[in-house]
Amino acid sequence: MTMLDDNGNELWKTNHGFVAIDPSPNGRYAIGTDSTVGDGSVSIFNKDGIVGEVPSDDFFEFDFSMDGSFVAIRVIKLDRTKDYPNPDREVANLFVMNEFGKEIWSKKEIAKGDSSSGKVVVLDDNSVEFTTNPLLPESKVYRFDQHGNPL
Repeated sequence: MTMLDDNGNELWKTNHGFVAIDPSPNGRYAIGTDSTVGDGSVSIFNKDGIVGEVPSDDFFEFDFSMDGSFVAIRVIKLDRTKDYPNPDREVANLFVMNEFGKEIWSKKEIAKGDSSSGKVVVLDDNSVEFTTNPLLPESKVYRFDQHGNPL
């Protein structure tokens, strides 16, 4: 992939094989992924190149704030101690990153097991919501402000 400026001059180049690129609403940065089905790596890049990465060997989803100032990324880490994933040992982590690829805040192991699946949504430009698996009777909703404090 090659990033060009408005005049067609090369800003940077990478051999990374992105298969999906999602630009932020403000157009200042984008999320590049090496999968279209939600598994693989998640990279944040802007005019300066790849500025941040969220480790994701297994499953991810993300949602941008309306103004594009941040992106919320949910990553599920599968237990691969055996030849097959063990859903009882899945762990969901939540990362909020800015347009420069810097972590604003994160919540590690926010949900485990079957609860780790769910949905992350940016509610407005100041809060993030993570809902654990809505198919479970013990489904929970977590809301955080722009600093990661519970609401």
